[in-house]
Amino acid sequence: MSDHQNETKSQVPPVIPEKRNRSMEEKLDLLLTLLATKEARVAEDEENKEIARKARNAQREKSSAAHVEKQLVKQARCRHLKGGKLGPLGGVPNYNVTMHTFINNRVEGKCNNCSMRWEPQDTKEFLVRKGRKIPNHTKQGWDEFRAMFTQSTNTPTSSEVPLQVQPQIIPEGVEA
Repeated sequence: MSDHQNETKSQVPPVIPEKRNRSMEEKLDLLLTLLATKEARVAEDEENKEIARKARNAQREKSSAAHVEKQLVKQARCRHLKGGKLGPLGGVPNYNVTMHTFINNRVEGKCNNCSMRWEPQDTKEFLVRKGRKIPNHTKQGWDEFRAMFTQSTNTPTSSEVPLQVQPQIIPEGVEA
């Protein structure tokens, strides 16, 4: 048997009743033994499932951390240029960045190569996210993003602007 099969094999011994005539007390004892055995197996199964769930969650955390680290390294190395590994065509830098204005007038810049995002309060030293300062792994802030965007052929985008409701003017003498 493999190690995995040994781990999942129940530690609770089975209860095999003998075939003979029993008194009511013996039958009740046997029934209680069977119920206790079943309860022990259920508890063991739940414990095994919990151990497996914790192991899966630990692996997910490890994979997530590795993915984030890999993404940060990719963003730090990215030159944010169009043209792939060969670099800009024609010798003129053309950055693959875009600027988007959301429906709430929040502005965000993004590199289409590495998915790095910049916001107006970002500096070379720090990225500001939800009021927290995070060290800037790209060493490029909002000002550097704006300089890249001016050298890009991409155009800014924006979300739909909500229509503003005009207040209705009710003539005098008319009830609303």
